Amino acid sequence: ASQKSTQEEAKAKLAAARSGQAAGVLKPSAKKASTLSGAGKLSVPSGGMLRKPTGKNNKSMNLLKKKPTTKTSALRINKLSTGTGGTNNSDVAFDDIETMQKKEAEEEAAKVKAAEDAKKKKEEEEAKKAAAAAAAAKAEAEKPKLSTMETNMAKLQAMNGDFFSDF
Repeated sequence: ASQKSTQEEAKAKLAAARSGQAAGVLKPSAKKASTLSGAGKLSVPSGGMLRKPTGKNNKSMNLLKKKPTTKTSALRINKLSTGTGGTNNSDVAFDDIETMQKKEAEEEAAKVKAAEDAKKKKEEEEAKKAAAAAAAAKAEAEKPKLSTMETNMAKLQAMNGDFFSDF
């Protein structure tokens, strides 16, 4: 009995919604932009060319215009670049060519030395890795052969040990 009453209520609500009589349903009421207050019509002259809108109280056009600045002819001078006021003129003076070449040669030598040191370290690390890999391979060769299940279980135990060691 309760199912029938709920179905009847649902049918009644659906019918009311479709007919537009439901309290929660509103019909849209759109208005044209030309009917709103302050809207003007677009004036198209007989030649078909559009022109600027005319009128004294057209404030939107005045907002877009740039206002003239008062000091357009004044030249701005950066006081720091003139050298006055006790600034040091050593920045403006020319550098000696020999000292520049010596500095560049020292910098280049330092770069080459740093590159050589990095190359040596890299070679040493590779040699250590190769030795460790050889030792691991030798240790693997000495171990007795295990079944695949035993090897897989050993791998899982190693992974679990690594995972839980961080906590």
